Amino acid sequence: MLGQNDVRLLGWPGLLAVLIVGLTAAATGCSTVPAPITSPLSRTYGEAVTWSVDWGFATARVQRPDGTMQVITGNGDSTWGNDDPGATEVEAVVPALASLHQVSGDWDTGEYLGWRRVGLTARWRLATTSGGAATSIASAANVHWSLRGVDGSIALEQTIPISRSVTALFRAGASYGLRDYDIGVPDDLDQSAGHDNTIGAAHFDILRPDARLEPVVGLILGQGSCILSFQPYYVVARGAIASARCADCLPGVQLLEFTQGRGIAFALTLHAP
Repeated sequence: MLGQNDVRLLGWPGLLAVLIVGLTAAATGCSTVPAPITSPLSRTYGEAVTWSVDWGFATARVQRPDGTMQVITGNGDSTWGNDDPGATEVEAVVPALASLHQVSGDWDTGEYLGWRRVGLTARWRLATTSGGAATSIASAANVHWSLRGVDGSIALEQTIPISRSVTALFRAGASYGLRDYDIGVPDDLDQSAGHDNTIGAAHFDILRPDARLEPVVGLILGQGSCILSFQPYYVVARGAIASARCADCLPGVQLLEFTQGRGIAFALTLHAP
């Protein structure tokens, strides 16, 4: 990771290169991940890289070409609709997104580029105790790479020092937006199955509006250079599916119903404090 002095020497061209490298690495990952979580303990400009593993508990009912119905399940947060839980482990090897962060007074802001998403983050520190506990309002705005999906979130955040080098982080938040989900279809409905030149598997790419509750529990290590976070979400309201397409499905395969009411993400963010 680059230190503060290195960041100043690099200037914007160097910082842009950092983002490009991070995004290139993120392109090999498969999950749509939440916006990066940084520490309110950080007081300087810096860059960050986030690794994440996530799983969305998705179920769909599809119509097969012969007119029969089939229920399928999988990871609705996986880019390629891969229903193999083992693929989630591979996603943890490479970064999911890269971000830049700035601090000014009681505010810190950030910009990130990630797999299928770009976005902005902001935090307003409301109060800080003499013992180092901080109460803040954290928010994020996210845009899907298709420019069709967009969502925003806001949360009340509380940090509590546990020791000199460990601080607990808690958030109680909510979000709303038009989100992208994916669910893979069985191999016998996949025109690309067995093709060596194909990345991923046939899957329905779904856009659906919904509202979520998004609690977060995390640990901040050191002065904010490492943040571990556990991020479940629960869908409390959903709208009709805005679009659903499957580019590599056999002709006649149709999505009849899609449900994803919860998910979970584990994230590791390394941040230049």
